[in-house]
Amino acid sequence: QLNPNIPIAGTDTGAFKGTIIGLVKGQDFALPIEFSAHFEVEAQRGKKGTVRGHVHGVQRVMRAPIDDSLAKDIGLDDLDKLKAELLTQIGQRKEIAERLRQEESILQQIVEATPFDLPPSLVQRQVEIDLEGYRQRLTEQGRTKEEIDAAVDRARTEAEDGAQRKIRMVFLFEAIAKSKGVRVEESDMLGEINAIAKHHDVPAEEVVRHYRENNRFGDLQLGILE
Repeated sequence: QLNPNIPIAGTDTGAFKGTIIGLVKGQDFALPIEFSAHFEVEAQRGKKGTVRGHVHGVQRVMRAPIDDSLAKDIGLDDLDKLKAELLTQIGQRKEIAERLRQEESILQQIVEATPFDLPPSLVQRQVEIDLEGYRQRLTEQGRTKEEIDAAVDRARTEAEDGAQRKIRMVFLFEAIAKSKGVRVEESDMLGEINAIAKHHDVPAEEVVRHYRENNRFGDLQLGILE
């Protein structure tokens, strides 16, 4: 399934869009492509070729009319109730965004005010954990191996910065929690896991499996401490 706004990796964006737009069912198309240095077939890396396709069907996204029928489709009485509900949700999201911004600002100030060295091996381990999680998310999105490899390579520097910050925050929060007599109990972990499961409408066991497979229980504890 192709989208004119998302070119095939290795093709020219303008040429791809110009070729795809206007095609109808039954037509064939061909585009020049240059395989990246991360292409899954090693013998083709860096080489040029041609990608060919056949149109089996064309889909168009149509905008739904904004009226009382739309409101009733989502369980509200009329359009006025829908507008009121949207305004309420927008207000709530703005409040949450502002609270998160303030929390992030405070956390950043704490980290900057207490510099200390970190074991390189610990930082590298966290980097690999974070990048592996990123790789899995891209895989779930249906990206190709070459696209995933390229994206992970681009994300490595940012991942290293993020890993150092995350580890510093863990140490700092543990020290603060210890000085205040605050501990993350098993009941706290279970409560957070159940809340995540409810939010995503999945079994709690699936949330536990996700955090275990991605070595992210430390992130969960950090979130509770925050």
